[in-house]
This record gives sequence, C-alpha cells and structure tokens, in this order.
Amino acid sequence: MFIDDPVRLHHMLDAAKEAVLFAENRTRSDLESDRMLTGVSG
Repeated sequence: MFIDDPVRLHHMLDAAKEAVLFAENRTRSDLESDRMLTGVSG
C-alpha cells in the first residue's frame, strides 16, 4: 500500500457512513420525489 492509502480508505469509509445516515429511514418514493436524494440541481 502507498503511504496515503490508509488515509484515502478512511475518507471513503467516512463518506459511506455519512451516506448511510443520510439515507436512513428513506423510502423509494422519497428517492423519486426528493431532489436532495436524486442529486438533481436547478
């Protein structure tokens, strides 16, 4: 592993955990109607 690999993996793990928390208690209909979940802007 390169010297920065553990740091990069830690950042990916943090982002994945945050995504799980963001999506928690959401439904399919939320995904279809909530622009924050679809990533659509403007």
